[in-house]
Amino acid sequence: MPKERTKRKTLVLAFLVAIFGASLFQAGVELRQGTRPQAAALFTQAPSEANLRAFEADLEDASWISRHIRPWMQYLLFVALNDAGEKAVAGRDGWMFYKPGVDYLIQAPPAETDANDPVSAIVLFRDKLDARDTQLLVVPVPGKASVYPEMLTSRAVGSPIPVNTTTLGVIARLKEAGVEVIDLADALSQESGGTRHYLAQDTHWTPQGMRLAAKSILHQFALSKILYGRVNIRGQLVVFRASGGLSCESCLQNCQNGEIRIGIG
Repeated sequence: MPKERTKRKTLVLAFLVAIFGASLFQAGVELRQGTRPQAAALFTQAPSEANLRAFEADLEDASWISRHIRPWMQYLLFVALNDAGEKAVAGRDGWMFYKPGVDYLIQAPPAETDANDPVSAIVLFRDKLDARDTQLLVVPVPGKASVYPEMLTSRAVGSPIPVNTTTLGVIARLKEAGVEVIDLADALSQESGGTRHYLAQDTHWTPQGMRLAAKSILHQFALSKILYGRVNIRGQLVVFRASGGLSCESCLQNCQNGEIRIGIG
């Protein structure tokens, strides 16, 4: 029994040190710097939700431990356990993915109702724009994991099954409703000469991916009623003519002889 009591006391003491140790250490650092401890703000403001959230953010920003020790802890977790953090997922060959984007692919979508159905909302918006003689073009931007699932897990290598089934379902319903929509995921997944369209350790497109997306959108413009005439890709310059419903002078200053010129480099 005495041994068990000693273990419990040690555990309680360690728990108290973990709770109060960091706060006391931070207060000591701030007093040494000649500033009032950040924790004192908790007693000088009304305990409203906004004040408490602001206090929490300020406390984290001012934390010496957070600035100096957390990066090393995150590095050790990544090296030892391949843990990339709260919002990142480590893929293959050094690739990194945005965790919410991965969750979107692997988690079941919420049950659709009239209140949260994206297609109904987009169709309603399209109809309101039509009443103003304005055409809507919907461009869903795919996440990196949708385009390169094989860089997330080896189980996706060579798989013909698309991983972005929820988005494909939305696109199909939009097309059935007569909404102009572009599937960029299909274009971005096509590679030529080993060109990658997403940065390996970032969520953004490479310059080649930006250029391909711009070309895909502009060619859709050419096929729709928004524009007429020929779309020319001249190096890093796109030239097209606006239809009667779209005045190039009102949209872009870079308009010469009825042509709109956009740099996409």
